[in-house]
Amino acid sequence: EGRVVFNRLRNVVFFLLFTCVTELLTILLNLIFFKQAPFEPIQVLWINLVTGALAAIPLGLEPGTGHELEYPPRDPRVGLLYLGMILRLCSYAIIASLVISWIFYYVPLPAGVDTVIAHKVRQTVAFTSVVLLEWIFVFHARSVDFGVLKLGLFRNKSLVYSMFIGIGLQMLVIYLPWANTIFHTHPLTYLELLWALLPGGVVFVIESVRKSVAPNLFAKGQWTKA
Repeated sequence: EGRVVFNRLRNVVFFLLFTCVTELLTILLNLIFFKQAPFEPIQVLWINLVTGALAAIPLGLEPGTGHELEYPPRDPRVGLLYLGMILRLCSYAIIASLVISWIFYYVPLPAGVDTVIAHKVRQTVAFTSVVLLEWIFVFHARSVDFGVLKLGLFRNKSLVYSMFIGIGLQMLVIYLPWANTIFHTHPLTYLELLWALLPGGVVFVIESVRKSVAPNLFAKGQWTKA
């Protein structure tokens, strides 16, 4: 049970750091190369305090896998963070931020759209991309080596319920007129929503393949001092 609790803490720390690093890299990349901010400050707060928290809390309630005792005892000097975790979160944060930055700049917009509206649409797509990325990747954050299907897609019911609440709230932020004013968003078309799904889909597929082919790729320092 102690190992289950410790793994939960690690998963939550990994997920929150992954989200924050992805946001930071996306902002830096767009400011450096495109001289434009992909998110408004209130959108960053929404990602971190609302949708991020809705995903992180049920992630902290993830049931044990049943394989906890197959791992060696943890060296007391090894804490929540370890080398493999840092490499894993940085790798996927770089991939996700590159895809989000590319979408922010190249997402196709209807012809003749006003410049101000076009920028707001691109920001909304980037903003929604991060939120959807959170909800897609959180299912992989439940374990460093077991895939989503092996863990059970609906095993953590509180996470599934939270996902529907979180995505529902994001849709309200996108499509309610008063929310558009507060969050500086613009209603998206179905095609634009599909573009917003791309970063999460890319990272999800890469992590699924990684767990199938090289489940121990990011295990360095997990139990013993690296």
